[in-house]
Amino acid sequence: DHPAVSCMASQYAGWAIQVGKYFAMGSGPLRAHARVEKDLFARLRYAEQAQRGVLVLETRAAPTDEVAAWVGQKAGLAPAQLTCVVAPTASLAGGVQVVARILETGLHKMDTLGFDVVFEARDVPGWGTTGDILFVSAGGYHHHLGFNTWKSADGDPQPDGVTGLHHVALNFSSRERLAETVKRLVDAGWPLRQWTDHGTHLSVYLTDPDGNDLELAWDRPFEEWPRYGDEDAPAIDAPLELDELLAFAPGR
Repeated sequence: DHPAVSCMASQYAGWAIQVGKYFAMGSGPLRAHARVEKDLFARLRYAEQAQRGVLVLETRAAPTDEVAAWVGQKAGLAPAQLTCVVAPTASLAGGVQVVARILETGLHKMDTLGFDVVFEARDVPGWGTTGDILFVSAGGYHHHLGFNTWKSADGDPQPDGVTGLHHVALNFSSRERLAETVKRLVDAGWPLRQWTDHGTHLSVYLTDPDGNDLELAWDRPFEEWPRYGDEDAPAIDAPLELDELLAFAPGR
C-alpha cells in the first residue's frame, strides 16, 4: 500500500557502512529505525522505533564485532539486538552464447585463451533452422562460452554503433593466470584493444573476428579495493603497464 516507503525506507541499499577497511551497503528495516540517511527519511516523512533491528549487508565479508558495535551505536541499539544478513553482490555467469560466422574462428581463439573444447557438433537443429555449435570450458565446467551459427552463418562481423551486449568479462583466479593468457595472445600476434587498471581489478580488452569484445580480468583482493569517495580512490581508471602484468606470467 506504500510503495515509496517499502522501497526507499527498507529495500533500498542506501546506508554506506565503512569501518576501517570494512565496507558494505546496508538495506533492510533497521534503516528506518536508525535514519542515518537524514535527508531521505525527512522527504519520506517516515520513521520507526524498534527493540531489534535487521540489516542486510551487501558485501562478501561477515561483519566484525567492531562493525556491529558501530552499527549499533548509529542505531541506538546494542549489538545483541542486531541481526545482520550478508548478501554477496558478486556473481558468476553460468554461460554466454555467442553468434558466430563459422566455428573455426572460435576454436582458434579459445585455444589461445586456454579453454578446453567440451562439445562440437555440425548441422544441429535450433531456433527454426540448423547450424553448428561449439561449447568450451575452463576448469571442467560444462561450458562457459558457447558458439552457434544458427542465425549468423557467414554473416558480417558486428559493427560499431549498434545496441546490444557491450562485452563479456572473463575473470581469472590469479594475476599469474591472467598474465599467462595475455602473454599467449601477445606471442600469437593477437591485437589487444585496451589494457586498464580499474583500481578494483586489472583488465585487458580484445575483439574477436566476429566483432565481439572480451574483457580478461583479475580482481584484486577485496580488502584492497578503493572505496568510492575515499581520498585515495582514483577519479578515473589508471593506465595498466602491460610489461608489468606480463612479468607475472610463469616462466618470465
